[in-house]
Amino acid sequence: MRGKILLPLLVLILANAWLFGGVWWNRSGTPTGEITFDDCHLIGPDSHYLRKEGRYFTLNIPSPPILDGKVMADTAGFGRQKQARTAYLLIEQGGPVFDEHHARIAEERKDWSGSGKIIGPNDLVFADSAAEVADLKAPDPDSTGHAIVKGYVRLHENGQGKEYFFRELARSSIAIHSDYRGIFKEIYARDNPAGVAAPSASSASCTPEYRITLSFGARYEPWISRVERL
Repeated sequence: MRGKILLPLLVLILANAWLFGGVWWNRSGTPTGEITFDDCHLIGPDSHYLRKEGRYFTLNIPSPPILDGKVMADTAGFGRQKQARTAYLLIEQGGPVFDEHHARIAEERKDWSGSGKIIGPNDLVFADSAAEVADLKAPDPDSTGHAIVKGYVRLHENGQGKEYFFRELARSSIAIHSDYRGIFKEIYARDNPAGVAAPSASSASCTPEYRITLSFGARYEPWISRVERL
């Protein structure tokens, strides 16, 4: 009877040790990347998604097509398969890749009406992907921040037969530490006064109050390293 109780307890202890050991390793040493944005990036079109309870938020990172997808697919071991494969992804904040994406979106939306025409302040973009970190391109010097993350690459064939990469994060939700949870709940309540899921405020009329810094560690996983009042 005693053994039946101790064994699950031992498994739980080992699992927690593995979990917290991984978190410590990820955050030890010099961060492998860093991006910074203000709380206005959490509302309006193209924004990051903040959950009501203030425990998690999800980064919204556009994934423009990569024109040399066939070459990259061979490098990543895809051949002509279409299923998703794991890869390392380069995120850039601003820079030429984002500028091209922003111009393309603005052109697509120029004839739209209403709020759908608005482009939010989000300036993150997936800039490259590869099977190994060493095969990623160097971050563009004109970008204001960058990070490497683990994620998925999907080979897609559109109506014209062209192949593109569509990418997503392996872990899309970022946990909000209890030290910052009250601030994020405050941001949510400010931008959703009626308590609705869709933001009622607009990023265009938003006055930023906080600067949020995400750091990326040895395991290429993000965490909130700083939240500063502006």
